[in-house]
Amino acid sequence: RRANPQSFQSNNILAKLIYETPDSGRWRLTGEATWRGFATDIVSARTATITEQIARDTKKRFRLSLDWTQQLSWAIADEIRLAAYATDFDRQEHLDEYRRSGVVAPAPANRLRVSDFDFRQQIFGANAQFTAQRQWGAWDHRIIYGATVDFTMTSRPRSRHEVTWPGGTPVALPPGETFPNKNFPDTHTTQAAFYIQDTIQWGALRIIPAVRFDYYHLTPKPDAAFYNSNPGFAIGNVSAFAVSPKLGATYDLNDSFRVFGQFARGFRAPPYDNANFAFSNALQGYEILPNFGLRPETVNSFEAGLRGRFTDGSSFQVSGFYNLYKDFINTVTVCAPPTCPLIQFQYQNVSSVRIWGFEARGEYRINPEWSLHGAVAYANGTDQTTGAAIDSVDPLTGVASLRYTSAQNWQVEARMKAALAKTRVSAATIYQPGAYATFDVLGSYEINKHLTLRAGVFNIFNARYFNAIDVAGLTSTNANLELFRAPGRSVSASLTAKF
Repeated sequence: RRANPQSFQSNNILAKLIYETPDSGRWRLTGEATWRGFATDIVSARTATITEQIARDTKKRFRLSLDWTQQLSWAIADEIRLAAYATDFDRQEHLDEYRRSGVVAPAPANRLRVSDFDFRQQIFGANAQFTAQRQWGAWDHRIIYGATVDFTMTSRPRSRHEVTWPGGTPVALPPGETFPNKNFPDTHTTQAAFYIQDTIQWGALRIIPAVRFDYYHLTPKPDAAFYNSNPGFAIGNVSAFAVSPKLGATYDLNDSFRVFGQFARGFRAPPYDNANFAFSNALQGYEILPNFGLRPETVNSFEAGLRGRFTDGSSFQVSGFYNLYKDFINTVTVCAPPTCPLIQFQYQNVSSVRIWGFEARGEYRINPEWSLHGAVAYANGTDQTTGAAIDSVDPLTGVASLRYTSAQNWQVEARMKAALAKTRVSAATIYQPGAYATFDVLGSYEINKHLTLRAGVFNIFNARYFNAIDVAGLTSTNANLELFRAPGRSVSASLTAKF
């Protein structure tokens, strides 16, 4: 299949107002507006019925925050930081589909099907953080503790209509879906947490205990649009509470080398679009079942490694990790014909998943202007219930670059990115992308303290390859596989203004 030509434009405005005095502390007001627009000619969708599909998508995000930092002389804190924020995000997906109805090619399209799918999310939150430095005996303590709370409102309205073309007379849509609809109900989510961490130091030894308490509550708000796509499936609230401890330690072998290790327990509550996603399409032969009984996903993570930092600016870090996931949230096929009239999918908990691997990165300063940079990563994931590989885990990947930094405020870098072939997949039918290597050249020039120009040529030799994560879980026979191929040679340029 042919690729789908796309053009896009992105604009971002960031403004900060800072006021600071010794008595009133530091006040900072931040506002940010981001707009991105995409226009796509979906060539791959053309058939004998569909003559053209043109998608016009926009993403708009507005963010406003106010934070205050003040030095204290309290018994329990030396510094306080309070913050409040609000975010409004709106993604609009508009599709014009020109179709033939009652005629055959080469007759022109005589129908226009218009789809508008939106995603809207508003977040309001606040947090407070306190810092205290104390010395008890021979041990130095740096204690950080605080609390966060946020409230999120999420909605996913979908609408579609069809008219004659040209003319614009409304005509009935084919059966299968009733519009307007929503795949999941409007959802209100409340999250709150309290955390405390102490960095305890005695000479070259640091011990870092911490604990975090999380509360999560999800409330669905179904309306008529949701019931248009929900054929009576039960939905409900989701609540979760978790305690996540962490214990880390570092030891300085000398002025250049430090060993470190850490155990941490992680927590992820079922998101809004997993627990109450309910949708049925008899025409397409599938339905998605809600599961408000989803349990939180947890992980026990172990990590250890070695860091090095040298007086000439060179540095490196190597580490290994071992993660054990419990109640991993994954998509499962519940039932299929002939047992059921429709294929049924549902988000369910996978009892146990193991992911382990290693990472390394470093920088070598040849002299003040020239430097070498590199990084390599490997991970191995297994579903411990079935023994199958986890398709979303990348094979061995690496990047290496040579950088020149001029004293005249400009920089140029030659970079190579590479990956081995992905051979561990969950089934023989899953596509296994091959090895690849790409080469880029990047540069930047600081025109003055306000303006910075950046440019780059990527995939100079126009290599044809797939990023493993982009095709994770796809079968080798997928008709749209070619559409997931990574971009060929491309050029980019940007100008950043700061005031």
